[in-house]
Amino acid sequence: MHRFYSLILTLFIATSISWGQNSVQYWFDQQKVMQTLSGSEIDCSALTTGVHFVHFQIIDADGMLTPVRSQAFLVMNETQLPSSDYSKISYWFDQQKTRSTLQGNEISTEGLSTGIHFVHLQLEGTDGTLSPVRSQAFLVINANMTPSSAYSGINYWFDQQKVKSAYTSGDIDCSELTNGIHAVHFQLIDSNGMPCPVRTQFFLNIDFSAHQLYYWFDDDAERNLMDVSETELSVEHLANGKHTLHAMLADAKGRVISPEQMSADFVIVCPDDEHVDDNADGICDVCDELFCYTRATTEGRYGTVCLPKGATADNITGATIFSIAGKRVDESGNLKTLVLEKVSDMEAGKPYIFLASGSELKVIYSGEAVDEALSNNGLVGSFEDCEVAEGLYLLSNNKLVKCGPGCSIVGNRAYIDMDEVPLFVEGSVSEAKIAVIGLDDATGIEGIRIEGGEAIRHNVSGIRIPQGTKGIVIINGKKMLKK
Repeated sequence: MHRFYSLILTLFIATSISWGQNSVQYWFDQQKVMQTLSGSEIDCSALTTGVHFVHFQIIDADGMLTPVRSQAFLVMNETQLPSSDYSKISYWFDQQKTRSTLQGNEISTEGLSTGIHFVHLQLEGTDGTLSPVRSQAFLVINANMTPSSAYSGINYWFDQQKVKSAYTSGDIDCSELTNGIHAVHFQLIDSNGMPCPVRTQFFLNIDFSAHQLYYWFDDDAERNLMDVSETELSVEHLANGKHTLHAMLADAKGRVISPEQMSADFVIVCPDDEHVDDNADGICDVCDELFCYTRATTEGRYGTVCLPKGATADNITGATIFSIAGKRVDESGNLKTLVLEKVSDMEAGKPYIFLASGSELKVIYSGEAVDEALSNNGLVGSFEDCEVAEGLYLLSNNKLVKCGPGCSIVGNRAYIDMDEVPLFVEGSVSEAKIAVIGLDDATGIEGIRIEGGEAIRHNVSGIRIPQGTKGIVIINGKKMLKK
């Protein structure tokens, strides 16, 4: 298995987006305060040298939020700009593999989809050395817009300028702009005096010099030197767990330009069979991944369980696992017992009944998680706390209990819709695999809440916390807000 950690712009999967939005909000890294986008360019000038993330979210016309989109990028400071002694300029957008050579001083954004994009720029010196990659975020409001020829004026502005100028004719004055990449934004005013969507074009003021990059992982003494044209570093040789990538810029002869180090933390997650859990808290001591489900149980008691990930028989301890095989009824069709069939593995999202053989059920996950809980032969699972309607059944004190008003279960449990349970066919299951649960004679019992043992909970730092803790809580690898 090949693992790669990318320095520049390889973590974002571009998606074509179409929306009718009221506004766009964005923020960098771990910032708590969101900013509202003005114009169509995101200002990165205040960021330090190193790896950063920009996150953005659209508020649509109904006031609803879209999912958060994120993009990684690398910031170089102004002292690291290449010189004017160059022979070629290459550019590309987002994660394109093919680079284009700049002709003149304009970069066309034609063909880009609506949404956030990055343009990347790299210079080749006359001696063949390459400058660091320069990147700029920008927002395309409507890339396929064809404005009407009936317009009354054109406004334009540069970068993050708040004041718009009216275009008349001739060239646009760029003499006051600093060296580097800039955006010019145009907006047509239609014949009714209404503004059209903003169009953005990029151009260059050049004053650059070429650099290389030293990099190393963690506390390695050896420094590796690479050309800045490379954008991926192999981490195949690193062990599972936490790591830090360090980098320092150098000139064309390999001399360090500045003692300032760039760094980025990342984690290589252990394969399913390599997690270490010396603290018995369900969190791997090597990679900090929450990799198993644990629940306090009472020996000889039945319970229900429904988990977002599956598990093999060797990784399930503390209980025997069953699925529903069917129901037995009397001559009048009234329910008598529920027949269970022993199973070995657990499938992701599928609900099961278990019989505890000790004080703790432990399920070590394998495979990918599913988003929604399933049902099977009338056993209906849920990952979240949920209400259970009257007439449905719960397992309580090793008996089937019919629900009255106000019944509920907590997350990762299941209830039974007896109408969906098939009649049991005698002889269809080996007697060695059968278990039978009887019916409690009382019907319509009110206010039952099936808690059972609690799944172990952690906060966002991975520290185990008690039941009832409010705020953001991680239960079985899933973040929840408890109020």
